[in-house]
Amino acid sequence: MCLPEVDCSGVKVQKNRLTVMLCVNMSGDFEYPLLIGTAKNPHCFKGVNIKSLKFKWEHNKKAWMTQVIMNDFLINFDEKMRNNGRKVILFMDNAGPHPDNLQLTNVKIIFLPPNTTSVSQPLDQGIIKNFKVNYRRRVLKHLLKSIDDNIQDSKPSKITVLDAIQWIISSVKEIKKETVQNCFIKCGFSTEVMLNTAVEAEFAEREDLERLLQPYGVNVESYVSVDHSVPTEDRTIDIPDLIQDALDEDDAADVSLVDQNVNEIEEPSIPYVNLKLAFDYLNGLRHS
Repeated sequence: MCLPEVDCSGVKVQKNRLTVMLCVNMSGDFEYPLLIGTAKNPHCFKGVNIKSLKFKWEHNKKAWMTQVIMNDFLINFDEKMRNNGRKVILFMDNAGPHPDNLQLTNVKIIFLPPNTTSVSQPLDQGIIKNFKVNYRRRVLKHLLKSIDDNIQDSKPSKITVLDAIQWIISSVKEIKKETVQNCFIKCGFSTEVMLNTAVEAEFAEREDLERLLQPYGVNVESYVSVDHSVPTEDRTIDIPDLIQDALDEDDAADVSLVDQNVNEIEEPSIPYVNLKLAFDYLNGLRHS
């Protein structure tokens, strides 16, 4: 990933990645974030009580959202609403993995008109952007602290999948309810109470990120949207992949996220870089 004005040719492309799905109601209450990685049991999960972190984990070799993963999420969400005695409407866009024929009892899915998500999807009105600012601010602070702590040998510490997950969870929790409500109001979803109490939520997180990036001449918008063009969904049906995923599930059916003595998958290593190169990379964070 690199900024448009920076030539990143010759830089090794990192394959580590996570896809994040957020689901939130008009009151600003989020469901546990759904995270999709490339490994069923990342090495960094070993010895960690994953259930205590409050997120949902899925995997496939590209870390993409698929219709199978989305179906599982919706079925579980429907069961949760049924157990809570609630009936809700879930607004979704027309992304490929979103099913249009799933039979649910307590969740009614309404699809937004095609090509209107930029104006009719509350998540696109600032919720996702707020989340990205929160997350990238944590990443940047970690990298700068790591460089300062290892200034003599210029070896920044490795960011693990578990680090990323913890930052994702914290970044979601940091999104203010007022921010979510304002985004719903912008899209026309509002109640009289919301309209009467609506206030402009503070965006101190963005100001903090601007302060951190200012010495390096990096634009906040470019840094926050660095992954804008990265694919996150699978629009095709790959029969060999489906078969392999099913076989992987059978092989690992009895393996928990804590006990990984079987089929443990090592994460790709991330090479160390010196201080100058780290700053050069910082100025080049956009997908080429």
